[in-house]
Amino acid sequence: MKSGAEQSQAEAETGAEQVEIYRGAHHLTTQHGQEHYPGLLVVVPFSWSFGVIVPQDGQTIIGRGGERLIPFRRIKGEPAQGFTLAPGDRATRVRMDLPDSFAEWHVVRCARTGPHDAGS
Repeated sequence: MKSGAEQSQAEAETGAEQVEIYRGAHHLTTQHGQEHYPGLLVVVPFSWSFGVIVPQDGQTIIGRGGERLIPFRRIKGEPAQGFTLAPGDRATRVRMDLPDSFAEWHVVRCARTGPHDAGS
């Protein structure tokens, strides 16, 4: 059995994409305007300084940088996971019928040629 690092190396050599799976909120936040997300519903609540991307299951969001699935802790049940997209990353909401009213997200990170902050 291959270690995680060996598996990642094998995927890089074969061109396979590595998918990160998250379970959390249904929508992403963004500081970018609706025009940057063709085919997706983006709403800006009245006095908020950011928008909310409201995808349907199966829709993919191409990151412009800074889009967030905000993690949170519930009083009961599992905590919601979160992530931040970098430019070119792709996040697809797969389904939103999970326990605790969570959605499942698949994230594919864009290949980067230079140093970057993976934890952003």
